[in-house]
Amino acid sequence: MKNVFILLCFFLVPEIALHAQMTEVQSLENELVQKEEMQTNLSSESSEEIPELEQLEYLRVHPMNLNTATADELIQIPFLTEQLISDILIYRNKFGSLISIEELQVVGLPVTLIRSIRPFVDLRNEGNVSMNLKTILDESTKTLTIRAREKETDMEAQTSYPGSSLYLKSRFRLDYKNKLSIQFKGEKDPGENFFSGYQKNGFDFYSAYASWRGNRILKQVILGDYCLQYGQGLLAWSGMALGGGQDAVSLSRQGRGIVPYQASDENNFLRGAAVALAHKKFATDFFISRNKIDARLDTLEVDHEPVISSVQQSGYHRTSTEVLQKDIIALLVAGSHISYRSKQTNAGFTILYKTYPSRIEKASDLYHIHEHDKTKQLNLSMDYKFVIRNVLFFSEIATYKSRALAGIAGCMISLAPALSVGILHRNYSPGYYSEDGNSFSENSSVSNEQGTCLGLQMKLKKNIILNSSIDVFRFPWLRYRVAAPSSGSRLLFDLTWNPSKTFQVNLRMTQTNKQENPAGESNYVDVPEQIQKENYRCSMTYRPGPFFEFGGRTEFVQLHHQNKSENGILFVTQLSTRPINRIKLSGQYAIYETASYGSRVYTHLVSLPGVFSIAPLYGNANRFSVVIDMKCIKKIELGFQYVVTIPSDGIFINIDTNQMQEKRTREFSALLKISF
Repeated sequence: MKNVFILLCFFLVPEIALHAQMTEVQSLENELVQKEEMQTNLSSESSEEIPELEQLEYLRVHPMNLNTATADELIQIPFLTEQLISDILIYRNKFGSLISIEELQVVGLPVTLIRSIRPFVDLRNEGNVSMNLKTILDESTKTLTIRAREKETDMEAQTSYPGSSLYLKSRFRLDYKNKLSIQFKGEKDPGENFFSGYQKNGFDFYSAYASWRGNRILKQVILGDYCLQYGQGLLAWSGMALGGGQDAVSLSRQGRGIVPYQASDENNFLRGAAVALAHKKFATDFFISRNKIDARLDTLEVDHEPVISSVQQSGYHRTSTEVLQKDIIALLVAGSHISYRSKQTNAGFTILYKTYPSRIEKASDLYHIHEHDKTKQLNLSMDYKFVIRNVLFFSEIATYKSRALAGIAGCMISLAPALSVGILHRNYSPGYYSEDGNSFSENSSVSNEQGTCLGLQMKLKKNIILNSSIDVFRFPWLRYRVAAPSSGSRLLFDLTWNPSKTFQVNLRMTQTNKQENPAGESNYVDVPEQIQKENYRCSMTYRPGPFFEFGGRTEFVQLHHQNKSENGILFVTQLSTRPINRIKLSGQYAIYETASYGSRVYTHLVSLPGVFSIAPLYGNANRFSVVIDMKCIKKIELGFQYVVTIPSDGIFINIDTNQMQEKRTREFSALLKISF
């Protein structure tokens, strides 16, 4: 490749450090990359406000009291695993309140982790919290956030829509001492009308919720939009899952129960009411939802019965056809979760019932042969976690209509302060189905998979951490683009070196082996071919002072088919500085060269404050991005971003349209955040 020499010359420049959120961002990036690789239809940039990062920003302003926080509240800190939360509670019950944050070292938290959570916790007691209206209005944090994005190219658009190409999102949020949260937001996608045409009511999508946290029996009430996180995700899990990765210390997930909905997906959430009750060691959640979703309705020729031929997930309402499919069916969901929690045990039972107003037409593809009727869905699951000494056991088993089972079980063992191992086994039958499931899986759904994952985390020295794992899996039945039962494996090595508080080096290697149909061949005639993909990543972060950060990354991809091989390479360098205290300037330069979409590379893109952006990059191009974040006065924050992508050889593949493009693309984004 002609750009390899240039990439290696620039590689010595390290990557940006992200303060205490760096660990969180890396976990989010790894999960999003894995999800994108599992779903071939995801070929565009994923740019959204991540609720987990927003929660950290809230805790930065309103730190959590470690001496009074319950297990359910500590779960809101994504850095803490289930086992560490249990250790904190046991220590607190045995020795009383913590005197200083550094005392967490006695509990078993490493210094690096304590350093990460320090901005989000404290030991001060706020006393009694008043819930009268005047106090709430006077002492609550209120923010109004408006974000806009416009993209243009030098080529004429191949498809024109009646609405403008502007993306617009507005959100108002009120938070009061981790007790009350109210949010209202609206969103308009590119190509959709705004107060005109098909959309006379302004934004195309509106969402709102009110969440209140109690103390004793009535633990939480949510009215409006919300989502669910239970067990290991076999039955219900919405949002990101920072647990459930391949690291030895994160194989188990930490469900938060009923959670206010803060993402931008226009279909995958519940709309109604949810309540959480608790008495001593027992807790019960009840939830009910009636949410209108997008779908395509057809009529049978025989009895003229309307059937749902497909459920639309894009959220776009730009054309007359897309508008006619908007909110066309009302989905009814109801259920409950009962749990028991003690110092060492956490067990739960979940029931979820879902019904569509019309019959769902069964897909005719051969790989769907094991699917049952989806018009009325009944899922049951049982989950548990048990801690004994330094071992955490976890498991969940679920059933769909009492016909198909799915199970997952594992354990995480702390053999020594510097050594942890974990093992996870899952078995999802081809007939199991859960629309809301999102568990540990190599597949894009919780179905038709068996596998075992072994993970290890070792501190080789005080400042060197090794994470490694191997996941061996098989698919008992056919899958999309795979014409026979298949198998595969995924190998991971991740080495992190922290010689100081300001400098970090990370080396990461993954190797994935799978089978797929030969490109362009029939789905059910040819034998799938073996495909091996190897990713090598090296990144460095350095922050010599509070006003200057810089860094860089190089990633190399090798894709091996039976008869050919192809490569992809990425170089990213990033710089951030604060010339004055209230202004932050960030710049990023990326150059990439790949043979095709198969050898694509991924990177976390510099973005506006509060926005996490990751993109699959393929083709040959240079990408420049500049971000300005200004806190003009105490209550107002402004952000601007300009991105330009230039093909290095005159032609590249647009990541949004998957079309060959001869000219550069430009993108401008703006953010206004007002706190009052």
